[in-house]
Parts: sequence; structure tokens; C-alpha cells
Amino acid sequence: MLDLEGSYGKISFEDFIELENLVKGSLPQVFKKIYLHNNGGFPSKTEFDGDDFCFSIGGFNPIRYGNPSIESLIKDLNRGDGVMQSLVPFAYDDNGNTFMLSLRDEDYGKVYLWLQDEERMESVISSFDNFVAALK
Repeated sequence: MLDLEGSYGKISFEDFIELENLVKGSLPQVFKKIYLHNNGGFPSKTEFDGDDFCFSIGGFNPIRYGNPSIESLIKDLNRGDGVMQSLVPFAYDDNGNTFMLSLRDEDYGKVYLWLQDEERMESVISSFDNFVAALK
């Protein structure tokens, strides 16, 4: 289990159902376990190896009860062009970029980094499970 410091208010399974309905996809079980234990927060390890590069993480966004929450980020990032569909903005780096979890059929579980200034996705790691393992 990944422990995070500074977690926000507790969430329930109903919160996951609402989030899954919002993004039109099913969240990985590891994601749900982490968020039931820690609704966002800060990992003790802030640098990790992705598939091709080293990345840093500032923290995990809460599903609710924090600012910005995953729910509010989904609404803010939805540009109407489908680029962000079935992507969950769950974490961020120190440069204002957003880690995105894919719930799409073609790359389910893969983690990307949305580079805000460049408006493009960078592949980070092949699965959310590997992302969590890299932070331990």
C-alpha cells in the first residue's frame, strides 16, 4: 500500500461510482485501494523511474474534498475535443503538469503526463500498478 501524507477527507465506494460515471470507465482496483486509504496527499518518495525517463511527483489530487479535486480537474480539462476523454487527472508534478490515468480500452491503466504549456501527452509508465511500485 502506498501511504500519503496530508490526505483529505475520507471517500466511499459511491464516490468511485460517480467518478467512473464522469469519466466513462472503470478505475483499477489498486487505484481504489489507495484512494480509500488516502484521498490524495503527498508521497514520501518524489522521484521515480518511468518507462523511459525519470519523473518527479508533487502530490496526488483528492477525488473530492480538496482543491483541486479530480472531479473539478476533469471538468476543467474537458475541452470538448475528446482528447481528455476517459483520462483521470490524479496527480501533479512541481511544474504544474498533470499525471493522467487512462481508462481507455487501447491503453487501460497506462499513466501519462499532460504537459500544460505544450498541450501534449508524454508517456510515463505502462500501468498504474507500475507507477505505484516505482513510488515505493
